Amino acid sequence: MAHNVGHSYLYAFLMDLSLSAPIWVLYLRDERGFSLTQITLLEVPLFLLIVFAEVPTGAVADRFGRRISLMLASGILAISMFVYGIATSYPVILISNLAWGLAFTFRSGADVALLYDSLQQAGREEEFQRASGRLFALRSGAMLAGLLIGAPLAAATSYSFAIVTTSALCAGALAVAFQQRDASIPDIPTFKEQGYDVVTAGSVKGVAVPKGTPKEIVSYLEKKYKDIAGDAEFQKIMKDIGQPVMYQTAEEYKVWFKQAYDQFGSLVKSLGIETK
Repeated sequence: MAHNVGHSYLYAFLMDLSLSAPIWVLYLRDERGFSLTQITLLEVPLFLLIVFAEVPTGAVADRFGRRISLMLASGILAISMFVYGIATSYPVILISNLAWGLAFTFRSGADVALLYDSLQQAGREEEFQRASGRLFALRSGAMLAGLLIGAPLAAATSYSFAIVTTSALCAGALAVAFQQRDASIPDIPTFKEQGYDVVTAGSVKGVAVPKGTPKEIVSYLEKKYKDIAGDAEFQKIMKDIGQPVMYQTAEEYKVWFKQAYDQFGSLVKSLGIETK
């Protein structure tokens, strides 16, 4: 059960890294042509659903397990965000928005409960306050990162692309949930343990500088980031939250980025997603 703790951190980070947070109103107004009144009316049934679905979805977690509830949350959110990002009609966006609220209630409380159950099963329940504080800090950091990244990404591509990318992050959270054992049913293996090969996609971060930046500055930055990546304390922190460290030089990252661009670019094209 100890590995569940790191998975819980990674799940929370992916679920809360919402690139749509800073741009969803602009997306609905500018890209879908909705009025501010229409946008406001989207939120009213959403919050009503959250209030009334909290108890029934909590019962699902109690009856079928926390992991099942978290899988439903990330799966529903991934689908709803994808539909939200490509839909053009008001009714479809309304339904996808309601699905987002349903996903919120499936997750509500289940993530923290699974974290506590996992620590308890490992005989480490005294660490719960520290672990839950770390979980909260990660969620807050992910939300902040989403606010900082979402708008520039949308400006470089489109509002729709940023929202669909959020859907992909939620799909990554679903893959993480697949690999978690529920502490309430510890003898039930995960999908991967049963031979179903689940492919996960991570969110790789890179640092960019303006074109024409002097080579000595690039070299200086490379050295500093290499020192950080090799720091034992930094590696321990990243390991504790389930984040692998992958240091690359500027040239190495350029090659990797081109490969990733081609891979995900072909996926975007196959799905018919257009960027502006």
